[in-house]
Amino acid sequence: MEKFCSNIAIFLIVAFGNAIHATAGDPDILKDFLVLPSSDPSTITRQYFTFTGFRPLRHANLTGKTTALVTKATMKEFPALEGQGVSVSAIIYPPSGMNLPHVHPKTSELLIVLLGSLEVGFVDTTNKLFTQTLQAPDMFIVPKGLVHFQVNTKTDSPSIALGVFGSVNAGTVSLPRDPDIVKDFLIPTSLDPSNITSQFFTYTGFRELVNVNITGKTAAVVTKASMKEFPALEGQGVSVAALIYPPSGINPPHAHPRAAELLIVIQGVLEVGFVDSTNKLFTQTLQVPEMFIPKGLVHFQVNTRSDSPVYVLGMFGSANAGTVSLPSTLFASGISA
Repeated sequence: MEKFCSNIAIFLIVAFGNAIHATAGDPDILKDFLVLPSSDPSTITRQYFTFTGFRPLRHANLTGKTTALVTKATMKEFPALEGQGVSVSAIIYPPSGMNLPHVHPKTSELLIVLLGSLEVGFVDTTNKLFTQTLQAPDMFIVPKGLVHFQVNTKTDSPSIALGVFGSVNAGTVSLPRDPDIVKDFLIPTSLDPSNITSQFFTYTGFRELVNVNITGKTAAVVTKASMKEFPALEGQGVSVAALIYPPSGINPPHAHPRAAELLIVIQGVLEVGFVDSTNKLFTQTLQVPEMFIPKGLVHFQVNTRSDSPVYVLGMFGSANAGTVSLPSTLFASGISA
């Protein structure tokens, strides 16, 4: 079976490599191939077009590892790829191992399972989660620039996959950030700049929280002041969310793919926590006016008091931090996202 999968993988890399090259976002070249300025083109041999960096993976030590072992063959590691519009990563997932949520900003990713099985998924721009169970030699396409992940749910065996990219340098971003602007502030195209007043820079949406009804609620009530609700934030690299946790209320596990969150307790006591990239859980009990910062990782908050609510502000280093909820289908937690 492993040999069969290997043969299919070779065929697919060739086929999709040619297809991707025709439509890649990388610039086209006017030569058959490019060589390093330090190299003499007349001395180029077949060795230049050969990459052997995956050979050490035959003896990879996965003992004690919880995250995927990723070995890249991009233009940096394999210079012959320059101008060819394709690159590959070999990924080994230890038992119960995970490739944590991340983004490839320059290209889509075609994931091919060579050994074992994988739980894979991505979240689109409407916050819809798409998940799938793959077995060798299944494939899964992750659209360009979307947050995605893979998990080996088997506790007794590793999984192996290849990630094929339509770029020689797909890039891997764990925490995207807002672009800088060259003006003092930005305004919607529907507004006349000469009519801008102090009102444009004022947000009063939190006033409604004074009389919010949390009777019977179990999940936190979240009111956002992001670029969507407060257009003046565009380009400013900051936003805020007001959260009210009912008695025994929870903000289920989630992540903000575009920013870290600085959480400050305004009233009450809150149990908070996040999981880092090594799968280590950090928890803390916060009281007024303490703060806690989970840096773009999966995190949660719980009001353990059964007789009083908790009020909190979440401050983000992005005008549109995004919120990716991790529902029960992913964690089997039974918690409604």
